[in-house]
Amino acid sequence: MAYGVGGTREKLSMISTVTKQGKTSWMIIDGNFNNERLIEFFKALTRQAGPKVFLILDNLGVHHCTPVKKWLAAHKKQIEVFFLLSCATSSSTAGQPRCRRW
Repeated sequence: MAYGVGGTREKLSMISTVTKQGKTSWMIIDGNFNNERLIEFFKALTRQAGPKVFLILDNLGVHHCTPVKKWLAAHKKQIEVFFLLSCATSSSTAGQPRCRRW
């Protein structure tokens, strides 16, 4: 999301979660969303959650970067991450979704 302030363009990003009980958590980021902000969110999420977090992410590049992978590997007992499959619809399959892992 971008908005103009005094003729300049500023950027806000947001990351959010929702539990199966409906509890939400979110973080508004002033500027670019990067691995440092994602790890900061993971830390906050694991502090407030129960014994273990199971998190489903899309395939944004920052979700797969080396610092994030290292942090997740060091915190396996607290958080486990799963990724959505990247999907595309092909007209040759009569509108059936075709998915593959990147």
